[in-house]
Amino acid sequence: MPIRTGAEYLESLRDDRHVAIDGERVMDVTSDPRFAGAAHTLAELLDLQHDPDLTDTMTFTSPATGDKVGITHIIPQSQQDVLDRNKAIQVWMDCSCGMLGRSPDYKNMFISSYAAGADNFKRDGFDGSDNIRNYHNYVRENDQVITHVLVNPQVDRSRPAHLETSDIVAHITKETDAEVSHQRRPDGGDALRHGQRTLGHAGGVALAHRHQDRHLGLFLRLCHPPQHAGSAVHLPPPSGANGGGVPRRLSSGRQI
Repeated sequence: MPIRTGAEYLESLRDDRHVAIDGERVMDVTSDPRFAGAAHTLAELLDLQHDPDLTDTMTFTSPATGDKVGITHIIPQSQQDVLDRNKAIQVWMDCSCGMLGRSPDYKNMFISSYAAGADNFKRDGFDGSDNIRNYHNYVRENDQVITHVLVNPQVDRSRPAHLETSDIVAHITKETDAEVSHQRRPDGGDALRHGQRTLGHAGGVALAHRHQDRHLGLFLRLCHPPQHAGSAVHLPPPSGANGGGVPRRLSSGRQI
């Protein structure tokens, strides 16, 4: 899939994702007033990629398919590439007046940076370099909108994750492609994204993703100190992943 239109993005959100707010499940985040404003603003950003006056600014030619893809996925090869990418980001920021947190460029650049340094994901006993390249290609070629989750749920604020007496903190239960159990606190924009980068702690990174049986897999498991190993997990589950859920705090949209 080359660059998405806003309508295609909105349709992609009408899946089986489990989003809950105010004690109820939201069946369609694109029409619910607590989410619709942000969803349609994101759709407007994606439509800018198709504006004839902006397409050359917002896109570049995919090295894999020759299609037009978002330029914020680019792995810069020159100073000019960085400047060109910045121009596209400025277009999006001007459109939202900088008020839309977690616009797609934010995570696109993170993931392209990982891919640029893919050889750093080679470690004794595991080579994750091809996996990070595959994931970057997947996000770029499917115009995915990605967010992240950073914070562990806290039962005892005086204890780090690996010393919590409860097992509520997300942790690796089996390391094949990576099986993960329990929770990580979601980011504010997760209900409107295609996937999440779940970030681990203490330098631990494990990343797994599957799409139509194509293994994008584990990137890296590097844990220091070793007692953090179980909770040092990094993976991007699709937003509609089986067993996943997104509980949301109160929305300002309900007051409008």
